[in-house]
Amino acid sequence: MDCDTYNTIYKRFLKRGSGEMLDLAGFKPGDSFLDLCCGTGRASLEVMNRGASRIVSVDQTREKLHKHKFNFVDGEQRYFKNDYPTFYEYTVKRFLYDIKDCYDMKFDCIFCQQAVNYWMKKDSNLKETYIELIVNALTRNGRFVFNTFNKKPSELPVVKEYDLEDLHYVEVSQLIDGTVHHAQFCEGLKPDFQKFRWISTEEFKEMLRPFFRNITIHSDGPTDIYVCSQKK
Repeated sequence: MDCDTYNTIYKRFLKRGSGEMLDLAGFKPGDSFLDLCCGTGRASLEVMNRGASRIVSVDQTREKLHKHKFNFVDGEQRYFKNDYPTFYEYTVKRFLYDIKDCYDMKFDCIFCQQAVNYWMKKDSNLKETYIELIVNALTRNGRFVFNTFNKKPSELPVVKEYDLEDLHYVEVSQLIDGTVHHAQFCEGLKPDFQKFRWISTEEFKEMLRPFFRNITIHSDGPTDIYVCSQKK
């Protein structure tokens, strides 16, 4: 899915920008930034404008990106330019595991907006948990910030229909065996189908508490923003 199509079909979800999460994370000029599941790169471009010292953006596909704003690499590790984000076409699992022994791949802010439920899972093929890999990639006072939905989805099919900026939308979702199945329809465009884990607040806390001294949760309706750090 290209950038314009993604921005249109998921317009309702993208109306909330990245600024609030960055503010809650205490992002400041000079911080290094890792954008996991960067999508269209909106958070990476935001921190570029805020004076980030280094930006690394990761997604398993580059189709949604405005390519002219990124310096693409083909997976090889290297030092990064400071003036633009650098994009890696990796899964989160592969990227975090590949950088775990790289002393120069530490970040002041690791960021994931509306995507943590796609990759945060128990993986018997990993010696470390995903949280351990995140902590390993943080600087001493680094922060891990992500958002997620906090209300358990229905196990019955739910249909939501609405109009937004002269376009008609339909969303269908259902929770089956701990996995959310979601279909997004927009007039004039091919539908998009996704599936991701349902993770409760209690499960998130259970995963995070052994590795972070400070965990704050900022709730806003159906969304929670987590800011996790080692700093007291």
